[in-house]
Amino acid sequence: MEQSIKMVLMKQTLAHQQQQMASQRTQVQRQQALALMCRVYVGSISFELKEDTIRQAFLPFGPIKSINMSWDPVTQKHKGFAFVEYEIPEAAQLSLEQMNGVMLGGRNIKVVGRPSNMPQAQAVIDEIQEEAKQYNRIYVASIHPELTEDDIKNVFEAFGSITYCKLAHGASQHKHKGYGFIEYATLAAALEAIASMNLFDLGGQYLRVGRAITPPNA
Repeated sequence: MEQSIKMVLMKQTLAHQQQQMASQRTQVQRQQALALMCRVYVGSISFELKEDTIRQAFLPFGPIKSINMSWDPVTQKHKGFAFVEYEIPEAAQLSLEQMNGVMLGGRNIKVVGRPSNMPQAQAVIDEIQEEAKQYNRIYVASIHPELTEDDIKNVFEAFGSITYCKLAHGASQHKHKGYGFIEYATLAAALEAIASMNLFDLGGQYLRVGRAITPPNA
């Protein structure tokens, strides 16, 4: 009898450990997928353009972590493409939607999601994007530095009841990073806010507004 109880306890412990490992593995995969979703490939870049121009063009969508220009040591010029990595996937998604085909330096640039060398990540990315459709959350970027959370909330309340409004802050709590998230009570309000407020001039800067991707508790 005692032996049987020990056996059952061992099996329960093992099953619990396996569940924990599977949960941790899923969490790691989701983090990797979100990291991949922060990157975009920019092609067909005029050889005369420098990194600063690329940064200026892509910065309105959110904070940029890095820009990797394809440098050719022989010609001392880039090869006509670059990888832009944002701090958050929403910024990358918006730049994909709004910068592909835009004229920059006399050429129509090509913007696509960064090719992944991790094919298994695509399924997780699809899952994250599918889940995001359930959220009543929107992402707002290119917010003027002098505007406050209350200012943003007052403007966006025109589309419906807001349950959450938060601007991202950096090291200083007194200054926001130019972007934030708003959650509405209904999906209809969120979609209307995106349709009405994207490229709206607020305080001299054109807002960039799109769907939130990251889970509310991320």
